Amino acid sequence: MVTADTLLKKIASVNNSVINSYDLTQNKFGEEVLSINLRPDKNHSNRCPYCGAKCPIYDRSAYPRKWRALDAGGIIVELYSKTVRVCCPKHGVVTAAVPWAFHDSGFTKDFDLMSTYFALNINRSIASQIMRCGWHTIMRCISRVKKY
Repeated sequence: MVTADTLLKKIASVNNSVINSYDLTQNKFGEEVLSINLRPDKNHSNRCPYCGAKCPIYDRSAYPRKWRALDAGGIIVELYSKTVRVCCPKHGVVTAAVPWAFHDSGFTKDFDLMSTYFALNINRSIASQIMRCGWHTIMRCISRVKKY
């Protein structure tokens, strides 16, 4: 039997993380939104986003940060996690990497990759409608994937 946490990890594609809580609500447009509060697991926390080194914590954020994940069956999926800044000996004080997103992105890796795929293979206005975001957002997703 599959637990709810395991199912949510598969739906949101957030491996190497621990789910703290989740909630299904409606946004102001009447759309269903699945909010998942999570954190990186012990082996993937406090990592420099540039070199991947495990670093000491510099400070912690007071508020959770939000990432948009791929929709699941028409339900918008949003991930929330409090981030930390780490002190990397090589790169200085930087926001720690999270395993589900590229550095400095408000979207999951899967969202960035899917947006890029759509942008390269179908009409841009249709890609924007499918991903529920603007074309400029898709262009930023492409720039992050190019670095990957």
